[in-house]
Amino acid sequence: MKTEKAIFLTPLQLSGIKKIPGKISKVYLGSDSCEHMLPSPEDIKKVHDMGVEPVVSVPILTDFHLERLCGLVPAMLKLYWKPEVSANDIGTVIRLRKKFGSDINISAGRHLFAQWARNSLDYTARLRDEFNISMFETDDVYTAESFLQTNKFRIAFHYPYKYYSLTRICPYKGGIYQNCDRDCADRYIPLDDGSIIWRGNAYFTKSGALPGLPPDRMILSYDMISGHVSKGDTGGIK
Repeated sequence: MKTEKAIFLTPLQLSGIKKIPGKISKVYLGSDSCEHMLPSPEDIKKVHDMGVEPVVSVPILTDFHLERLCGLVPAMLKLYWKPEVSANDIGTVIRLRKKFGSDINISAGRHLFAQWARNSLDYTARLRDEFNISMFETDDVYTAESFLQTNKFRIAFHYPYKYYSLTRICPYKGGIYQNCDRDCADRYIPLDDGSIIWRGNAYFTKSGALPGLPPDRMILSYDMISGHVSKGDTGGIK
């Protein structure tokens, strides 16, 4: 099985890119931890013009940003057949299914799948079928291997950053805001000795571990592709 390669970008990172590397077939656009990184229709069009398909990635959403997402999907449908959204809470999945039915693909993002993966394989399969989930995302090697070896689940693996903790309180501004001017610049910021990395509303470790079985899709962090770390980061990430 050939592993499909994807890259994870926020709109801020996309704005500085003119070309996507040739081996990349999909761009995860947005953020799975901060709703203020939701892309615009113009961002979707830019990815389309680069010759790749976007997967709009969203975290747990407030009602305000859920409606923004629902307003974005029609722009995707104009450009792509069955565009994909990576959702991280069941409320988003239900809302999208009720509004757009089978016109879009929905994948279970790593935060949502981390909850579902605690159940038996059979029960997870029932959830997949009930909500018509096209793919499951994880950054955990054991979870990836457990589901891949059944040959019944499509698995996307995030690399190299492994989810550590998530918050609704913005670590940069110290509160919850309906609107945001993205002062954090979406930087990767190493904390303490660099073993924990802060980005958006989430904290990560850099595990470097890959599953023994090839996933259906590999989702690479932007700095893995380009060697780029956003200006202003302290410590750097090699």
